[in-house]
Amino acid sequence: MGIHAARSARERDDWHGDLDGALLNLETYFGDLPDVQVVLALEDPDRRSLMNELLVNRTQPLLARSARALADYAIEYGDEDHALVRAVRRIPAGQEWTISLATTPAIAQEIVSV
Repeated sequence: MGIHAARSARERDDWHGDLDGALLNLETYFGDLPDVQVVLALEDPDRRSLMNELLVNRTQPLLARSARALADYAIEYGDEDHALVRAVRRIPAGQEWTISLATTPAIAQEIVSV
């Protein structure tokens, strides 16, 4: 979540840290995690294919912000009916985690099928 906060602060011109160093650290130690792959793709246009791979593999990020970014990417490329897009539409505003989507059996089944 910290990297998303840093990206937001940078967009507001309120970031004075080493975002590149943080990204390198995340990639080095946690590069296989879907949330990290989403952030890497958002930060580097040459790595946008990481999002394609996540969508094709029906991968669900744990952070709602990552899932929303991935869903936005799917919609941008015409896949508005992707299971992730449908699941993200059910995330309540302010909810940080996608895992807590499973509040009803129907939503739990949607997540399992993602």
